[in-house]
Amino acid sequence: MAEAVNYLIQNRDLISKINPLSYIPGREKAIINYKPASPHDEQAMRHFQELVQGYYLDTHMDKETKRRHIQGVADRCGLDVEFSGEW
Repeated sequence: MAEAVNYLIQNRDLISKINPLSYIPGREKAIINYKPASPHDEQAMRHFQELVQGYYLDTHMDKETKRRHIQGVADRCGLDVEFSGEW
């Protein structure tokens, strides 16, 4: 998941497409943020990975949710995603 998001940040200007950060695709939990926390709940991003340019990605979710979020950020960049192989 982090590889895909890093690619979109570096090559498709993802951050400008989801600004202002925090990127919260649901109701309250930040998926991408400038710090390893969610604005409504500092503990919500308890499992995270640091991304390029100092951003943080929430990684505490199952593989189907990760796939859904990857598709969501790819959509913001005008791309479609196809998944294959093991996760």
